[in-house]
Amino acid sequence: MANKSAATPTPNEDHMLTSQDARYYAIKPHGGGQMIFASAEALWKGETDVYFPFPSQPALFLSLARRAFEAIAAVDQRGLFVPWHGTLTARNPTQLFDYFESLMSHVVFSFNAIEAFANWKIPEDYVHITERKGMQVSWQKTEVLERSTIEEKLTVILPKVLDVKSPKGTRIWERFIELKRIRDRVTHPKPSDYTPTKHGVKATTLWGMMMRQHATPHCDHAHDLIGHFGAPHRWFRQYPLRIVETRDITEE
Repeated sequence: MANKSAATPTPNEDHMLTSQDARYYAIKPHGGGQMIFASAEALWKGETDVYFPFPSQPALFLSLARRAFEAIAAVDQRGLFVPWHGTLTARNPTQLFDYFESLMSHVVFSFNAIEAFANWKIPEDYVHITERKGMQVSWQKTEVLERSTIEEKLTVILPKVLDVKSPKGTRIWERFIELKRIRDRVTHPKPSDYTPTKHGVKATTLWGMMMRQHATPHCDHAHDLIGHFGAPHRWFRQYPLRIVETRDITEE
């Protein structure tokens, strides 16, 4: 098993990798086997180094988001509530909170897939020329990752790096803005999300916002936005991922 890889497999090579997990960071046929990116790392003191292949972060996030969406789709929203004193209340708080976890996972992981992809596609030697406070500044990749907003990465930096049009103004972009809006509410909750309402008063909370987006496939929208940038990766082409059970290395 090598620790170095060439480019992402071409479609013609995919048939040779059908038994391999699509979430690899990089894998391609090589000398009758496969070549991958991998790392030897000391994880436990005094024991043999652990050698493991790198997964693709965008692939993991997209897979997690899709799994969460499928879990959401299996839930009957109305079945989570029962009549109580002229209103509806949670039939079983544990089931409701499990549902909220799936909603949050779907939103956060969909957003993370986009952000991880954007950060990954910026070349290591990239220099970004921008203006801040009326002055022109030059940022190396590390500064871009720390200081540029996700909007700037997607509408300015990646279009320049990959020679594609900005997604701004498209339906794909509108869906991203909606995803970011609710993701920001998930990660930065407001006091109103935890303020009890008085009798007869209706609130607008994060929890209700997410429930109203029960059928919105943010994971699919994230996949569409990534595709705008011409993603050729195997995990992208095989979305939604159906993970195959790979053989133990001891069986090979």
